[in-house]
Amino acid sequence: MKYQFLPHYFKYIALISFIPVGVISIINGWNEAHWTANGITFQHSEFEFLLTLTTLISIIIYALAKDKIFDDYIQKIRMESIYLVFFGTLVYIGIRLIIDKNWSMEASTLCFYQIVFYLLLNKVRKNTLPD
Repeated sequence: MKYQFLPHYFKYIALISFIPVGVISIINGWNEAHWTANGITFQHSEFEFLLTLTTLISIIIYALAKDKIFDDYIQKIRMESIYLVFFGTLVYIGIRLIIDKNWSMEASTLCFYQIVFYLLLNKVRKNTLPD
């Protein structure tokens, strides 16, 4: 079964949208931490929601974009990485629930960590390819 991936140039489009949004998110988080430490609390705004949504969408686009060289072995590495991330997530959630039965996590946070872990795992596995 062949999966339809986005063309390679979508990696650049995703990076162009991810980097400024990431910098704005870091600055926004630092400001919120600074004011919270001084006793001022914040309500999460729609702007923060848009930042989170834009970050997730750009990372997903980056993950779905083809590599410059795309063959069956790269396809296999991608599928194995998805498999490992899925079961790693199940193990992580199980361990966290054993440690703390009242533990919870937002779905957007879990999704973000899964995508980042997938990208890191995929990159490490591609770098260990035999020449």
